[in-house]
Amino acid sequence: MTDAVTNGTHGIARVDAISLFVEDLPAAKAFYVTAFAADVVYEDSTSVALRFERLIVNLLDVRSAHEIVAPGKVGAAGAGSRFQMSVFVDDVDATCAMLRSRGVAILAGPIDRPWGMRTANFVDPSGHSWEIAQRLDAAPQPAPAPSNPTTAPTARELGATTSGEATSEPIVRRLVPGDAAAYRALMLDAYEKHPDAFTSTAAERAAQPPAWWQARLAAGADANDVVFGAFVDGRLIGAAGLSAETRDKTKHKATLFGMYVPAAFRGRGVGRRLVDAVLDHAGARGTRVVQLTVTEGNDGARGLYERCGFSAFGVEPMAMALGPAWHAKVHMWCDVAVRDDSRRAIEENP
Repeated sequence: MTDAVTNGTHGIARVDAISLFVEDLPAAKAFYVTAFAADVVYEDSTSVALRFERLIVNLLDVRSAHEIVAPGKVGAAGAGSRFQMSVFVDDVDATCAMLRSRGVAILAGPIDRPWGMRTANFVDPSGHSWEIAQRLDAAPQPAPAPSNPTTAPTARELGATTSGEATSEPIVRRLVPGDAAAYRALMLDAYEKHPDAFTSTAAERAAQPPAWWQARLAAGADANDVVFGAFVDGRLIGAAGLSAETRDKTKHKATLFGMYVPAAFRGRGVGRRLVDAVLDHAGARGTRVVQLTVTEGNDGARGLYERCGFSAFGVEPMAMALGPAWHAKVHMWCDVAVRDDSRRAIEENP
């Protein structure tokens, strides 16, 4: 072997690029640009390449992955992690704080490992596992451990002041199975505090196993159910989902579900961002109509939906029973194509 092969600047011992197969290319790009502040060095309809100092991370649409792994097979989404990428840092705790401020959910850690490293890990929107690691012999004093993600976060934990204003700008991204615990806590809080707004009860949803919540957040561009979350300092403060129809005659439609923002974070545009993210995703997958229901009398929610492009088309009486009281539901719809055309017109003629 020549020196170039063994230890040259472009030798076999140096990794120059890694390709990650992703189900939702726009979501993956947004995640890496936001979380890592990575620069895009190449982009086309099926891939986005980002520079990580000495490494290129190539995000490739999973539908094109067979072209580069043939005759091998492309692994299925949700089958579990088969590898993990590690980034060595000087201060794991500080890096975790930085990632949370960018909307990244830390799944485990920071924790001291027996092999002399302090580590924490997170996943990207397609479930690829990343680790940040620090040598313990250079470790600064650890920061206090984060609060338990399986309990409903308080306004103070989520970065809110006593006036209800958050100290960081919310970041909206698609939720992944690793967000299931935080998503469950948020929605149980919603069902408990606002029983008249949701058909499901807190008891019904609390009885669901973790696998049910993880399945609702399954990765994949063609997943029937997707959920978007709003984050402040890495903590989930709001969510909204989209459930697509699958039958031939109705697959042009989808339903917006589970929209919730805690009271401390309302009035800051979080709900609008979540609804826009859902509608943007619907448009990207070719959905023409998005429908929803809102409890009659919930004027705040109805006003939000109207500002996002929804119109009422009927009222369902006695749609829900809450104790001895009946609640009607207002049915609303949005023509996604008309909404997208209107937004483009505004952008082109500000």
